[in-house]
Amino acid sequence: MLLHRKDIAFALLMGAATAGALAFRSVSACRIAVGCILLLCIVRGLWERELLNPYLLFSLTPLSLLVYRNLGSRYMLDLTAQTWLLAAVNMAAFLLALCLTPPYKRPARADGHGEGRPLLLTAFGLTALGLLPDAWRAVLGSPMPLASVFSLLTVPGLLCALKSKLWPVIAAVIGLLVLDGLFFITKTTLLMLLLGLLIGFEKYFALPAGRRSGLIALIAVCAAVMLLSFSFANQDRGGTAETAAYYTESGEIAWSGAPGLLMPYLYFTTPWTNLQYVMQTQPDRTFGLWMLKPLIGYLQLDGLLSSRYVLRAYSGFNTFSFAANGFKDFGLWGSWFSSVFLGFFVKKVYSRYTLSPSPLDAACYALSAQGVLEMFFSNEFYMQSFPFTIVIVLELWKLLFCREAAPERSEGGCVDAVGIRDRADL
Repeated sequence: MLLHRKDIAFALLMGAATAGALAFRSVSACRIAVGCILLLCIVRGLWERELLNPYLLFSLTPLSLLVYRNLGSRYMLDLTAQTWLLAAVNMAAFLLALCLTPPYKRPARADGHGEGRPLLLTAFGLTALGLLPDAWRAVLGSPMPLASVFSLLTVPGLLCALKSKLWPVIAAVIGLLVLDGLFFITKTTLLMLLLGLLIGFEKYFALPAGRRSGLIALIAVCAAVMLLSFSFANQDRGGTAETAAYYTESGEIAWSGAPGLLMPYLYFTTPWTNLQYVMQTQPDRTFGLWMLKPLIGYLQLDGLLSSRYVLRAYSGFNTFSFAANGFKDFGLWGSWFSSVFLGFFVKKVYSRYTLSPSPLDAACYALSAQGVLEMFFSNEFYMQSFPFTIVIVLELWKLLFCREAAPERSEGGCVDAVGIRDRADL
């Protein structure tokens, strides 16, 4: 398969930026390389038809490193050239794999419930299954078995509702999710649902109309909600103003910005501190165990290896950049392998989403998009595994409950580029 000239140019420029960091191995050289990676991310992302594409979502990762400043030794460290180099190599590896992996030409199988009543029943059915763990906990006071798997189904339920384009159905599903969120809410769950809403809106409303203004406005609203979530999602920890006052008045943090932005900034940047702390204090290798953790978890064997799945943080902000898992597995020079696999996986899920009108394929991408968006913050692919889990669960759902849709042929008798009927792919 021949690569597009734009992809070749992107790959060459990305390689040149990484080569500069490898050649000089200084903080300044690596900072320039990461700045180039950010710029290339944005430019490559703007080439995509979809605004919510992996390149633009991943751009938060190099941005978080570029805005990193040591605000106080209690919570942050001065980053070394080795940390910058590890970050640059893994960012480049992920992006090169994302760019160079061949996309789907058409979905391998087109399954669906169709539209109308089957689609609506699926929307409410999946939403109900997704909310079942919270209802179970509220009634029985104990966690439901497989709660983390069932809770993911709220996203395909929401996307089925959005595909119906019936506002009463959309309002009903969103209302159920909001009602549940009043009692059971975390920032991760909120981000998951907001990304599902944004991707569904782009897929079924913004792109067909050829307008991005409404989508951009909705993205701004969702971003504001996420910032506010630092106040209301975990109220037992206190509001952001009180928390910021505690840190600044105690002299532990030198912060001169708006109090409400301190906690978002610390969550945005401290994962790089923790990555460096892992590099400096936890040199033992796991030799692929982090990369295999999703599979080991599905086999219910992760409990036997719990002592190997430990990352110790520098402070109470216990999140780690996505490169930490690869470093633990393979060290500085082998860590890129984990990032290449993630780039391959995300490209396959994303390219299928761009071709298929299925809300189930859109849901798979929504959860992968969350993993990409949070790569500065955590490696949700290997640690929580939900991007892999939703693909497996929804493929099983298709096999059990969906019908196969016949490919639609063009006037010349060839299979259409999408290869599926709009009215019969879920």
